[in-house]
Amino acid sequence: MKLASAVAAIAATAAAIGTVTALSQQTDMAARETAIKGSWRRLPAPVSIQTAARVEGASLFAAANNLYLATVESSDRRRTVQRIVLRRWTGQRWVRPAPTQALRTDDGVTIQTAQIGRRPCVGYVYRSRPRVACLDNEKQHWDITVFAARKGALADALLENGGTPLLAQSYYDKTWTAPGGGTDGTRAAQLIDLGDPDRSTAPVLSPPDYGVLRPSWIDGTQPCVAFGTYQSGVPSIHLQCSTGGTWRDEIQPLDSKTLSEPRMSLGGFDADGATSYDNRYFIGIDRFERPRQAGGRRDVDWPVYTAKAGQPPALSDLGSTDPRWSEQGNLLTHGRSVWSIRFDQQVDRKGFLARIIVRRWDSSTGHSRDIGPPLLQPSRIYGPVYYGLTQHQGATYALWTVPNREAKTNALAVGVWRPRNTGQ
Repeated sequence: MKLASAVAAIAATAAAIGTVTALSQQTDMAARETAIKGSWRRLPAPVSIQTAARVEGASLFAAANNLYLATVESSDRRRTVQRIVLRRWTGQRWVRPAPTQALRTDDGVTIQTAQIGRRPCVGYVYRSRPRVACLDNEKQHWDITVFAARKGALADALLENGGTPLLAQSYYDKTWTAPGGGTDGTRAAQLIDLGDPDRSTAPVLSPPDYGVLRPSWIDGTQPCVAFGTYQSGVPSIHLQCSTGGTWRDEIQPLDSKTLSEPRMSLGGFDADGATSYDNRYFIGIDRFERPRQAGGRRDVDWPVYTAKAGQPPALSDLGSTDPRWSEQGNLLTHGRSVWSIRFDQQVDRKGFLARIIVRRWDSSTGHSRDIGPPLLQPSRIYGPVYYGLTQHQGATYALWTVPNREAKTNALAVGVWRPRNTGQ
């Protein structure tokens, strides 16, 4: 009787799994059928990063009517020296400007890029000191601004504010105590106004529990940041914009009540991408599931919420909450549309399986569709994954990571979206 019950239970479980698998396959097929038709035309990869063996970071951006790719590259496999390398797309090939000095970075830091005053600029950290370097193309020289050293400093975002840079940095603040007690110290964050380097502004509730600030632009002129913080011991996500030097919430904050859902035990959340279109704001959220056991892996999904100014955010279909994948992403506004690029991954005994998908929200319908096939079909990957979107001369460009089977490492790819017809 027990054996029969066990067999029945196994059969029921198998049937349930089969049903879920069938539904997942149907969902993927439906996504392919409704995807906007077209293709991503690959640009030639820069010769020095075809194998990507030495690439530790990458960012694609447009500045001064040019398309740029910034990478962090190591001089050897021990990563004893890391430099920022800037390349410009000529329309046929990638070329490297020849500035008079090299930009070195600390190991393991991220780089941020932006057009500021019609110049390509990079935010980074070297010797624990946040820095912003802007390229003077005429003099072939980096104009570098250096700030006070901070323990564990990271450059989280680079924004333009009236032609001058705003650098969002985070660092370790050992003086802070979590609400209700607990471990002292956390990541704090602030914006540094490069127009007045001696004056730091703090648009966030000080200090935040999460130190990541995400950039956004409102009509191309107003700097905005999305961030997570604590207030009275309650975590929440804010999107604030600066008007006349005063930072204020543009939409009602998201809290654990808004972000919770029955299928997952919410273990934390953070802002991951923000943008706007026609007084409507979009913000991506990394929602971390509480580990099922101590020391266990935390799955994450990436829903995207949207709201008009002053309204409570509602879930859109621009992100994803597929339980089969752990998901993260970023957002971009282009024309009358909002685009998302999403990195999905699964972990098993063989390693990481990854895919990268682009979606577009259409203002005329209020709904989103996939943009062509995935940039990266489900594939085994070998290390860090880099991805991003930017617009240049009316076209949308993507940066993504592809596996190099021969070298057993990752490579970088850059492509431009070519719709099948102008009606899309």
